[in-house]
Amino acid sequence: ESVFNDTLNYDFLFVLFFHPDGNSSFFVPQRKSFPGIAEMAKLDATIRQKTRVLNFSGVSFAAIGKGHAIGSASLVSVALLGAFLSRVRLSNMIYISGVNTLDPLFFTFLIIGGMLPFAFSAMVMGSVAATVMDIVSEVKFQFERNPNLCAESHISSFERVKPDYLACVLVATRKSLQEMIAPTLLVVLSPLICGLFFGIIALTGMLIGCILSCIQLSLSMTNAGGAWANSKKFIERATGDDAIKSGSSNVYVASLVGDSVGDPLKDTVGPALNVMMRGMTVISLVFADVFLGVNQGRGVYGA
Repeated sequence: ESVFNDTLNYDFLFVLFFHPDGNSSFFVPQRKSFPGIAEMAKLDATIRQKTRVLNFSGVSFAAIGKGHAIGSASLVSVALLGAFLSRVRLSNMIYISGVNTLDPLFFTFLIIGGMLPFAFSAMVMGSVAATVMDIVSEVKFQFERNPNLCAESHISSFERVKPDYLACVLVATRKSLQEMIAPTLLVVLSPLICGLFFGIIALTGMLIGCILSCIQLSLSMTNAGGAWANSKKFIERATGDDAIKSGSSNVYVASLVGDSVGDPLKDTVGPALNVMMRGMTVISLVFADVFLGVNQGRGVYGA
């Protein structure tokens, strides 16, 4: 118990002396693992309560670290966009005066670029749900095949069967790689198709719209996901009414839903949007000369 007390006391001191990104990378996993360790070790209820506080702070500090990552990715994406525009201006004098924001082509793809992160987020959330359902199916299959799986202590050691953990890991790994194909194609092909067929002006509008939407969405999903993930812990600690904390309570059931949705929001979609805006700007910069070579940067369908 003294170990957990010391950890909780010094936890906040680390935040003062270490950068939030480093703090999240090194200390958050330990804080989030304490409740599971305490439960598996069957420690006292008071110790498990302290570990829940550590988990609560771990999720919050992870959100702070993700916020710094979002800021870094945003600055990098804007810098890459500036490099792309500079490359275009140096290679073709047609674009030396910049881009007219009232151009219908620019404005159209500005809106399209703003919608791409929403489609990407929906794909990633759907991928998480599909992967989870496959894992649930694997676990149900193991329980149906072995009724004594994770049985109580009254079952003899000869009859007790250990779960096949490797099968669940393989399902999660294989399914996650398969589900990432569609979002990756969206990030890679969108700037290529836009630049080749519609030109530099359309691509510039799409990149600006995408970056703006990614910044807003990633911040919103990271913070909202962290709040939702902590809702169950907050209800368990803040209320003294056991009826509310029971599994039949509508409030507690709603917090479980928030916890289930909040985790993929803050851990999957938010960080993935950082990769999206950086990936699209990098691809645009790399293929800038290719885009300029198609009808002087106007694209296949350009006038």
